[in-house]
Amino acid sequence: MSKVLRRHCRAAILLCTLLAVAGRPVPLQAQVGYDPAKSPFRDIRSSTFLTLVGGYFFGDGGRVGVAPHDGPVGGIRLSFLANRSLQVGAGVLYGSQTRNLIDPNKTPAEQVTGTATHGTVWVEGSLQFNFTANKTWNGLAPFVGTGIGVSFTESVPEDPGNYTTGTKFFIAPMIGTRYFLTENLHLQVDARFNFWQLSYPSTYLQEPFEDPGTPNDPHAVIPDGRPKEWSVTPWVNLGLGFPFRLPF
Repeated sequence: MSKVLRRHCRAAILLCTLLAVAGRPVPLQAQVGYDPAKSPFRDIRSSTFLTLVGGYFFGDGGRVGVAPHDGPVGGIRLSFLANRSLQVGAGVLYGSQTRNLIDPNKTPAEQVTGTATHGTVWVEGSLQFNFTANKTWNGLAPFVGTGIGVSFTESVPEDPGNYTTGTKFFIAPMIGTRYFLTENLHLQVDARFNFWQLSYPSTYLQEPFEDPGTPNDPHAVIPDGRPKEWSVTPWVNLGLGFPFRLPF
């Protein structure tokens, strides 16, 4: 065999070897770049969840303390995954809070005559953006969102100033996360801020009969004459959620 032929044979053998190596099947891990079993991400298989909620409303009652103060809150929420990242929901919550009782006709030192307990119902819709879309990361599914709705606060008949928070529109931006204990059970924690506008009766702007003040030293409950204010209240919730199948 001539040197040229031997050289060509060696080249052909080398080429066939390279082609054989290149054509060998590769493991699935090499094809996708990551072993799915080791991925920190897991699919959230259900798109509808029912969540039982308990929390605490950290209210101060507004500038004069007659709106809802702090107290426990509980309720129920139903949420739907609208697409991979967007979730919508609806909920009803009830809270029991204290509030101040004010008699605007008394002297400033005696205007707060006591406290009372009343209830507030929140009916809300919510819009939520899920950072990990329809998946969890190491069991976590963090989100931001907002609740929007209407609240109804009980009146207090024994209030000498006839103040009632009444029916209010509210908006509640929130941030939180779900932690999936199993595929069908998760904990949810969120922190939110409840924004609503409080309106005070005209008697709060007037000087008290028992001790009227002066323009330089007003004794009215609200001395600056502003009958409305936006009140912002921190609020935290902890929930237990599970998949829910709609009957329709």
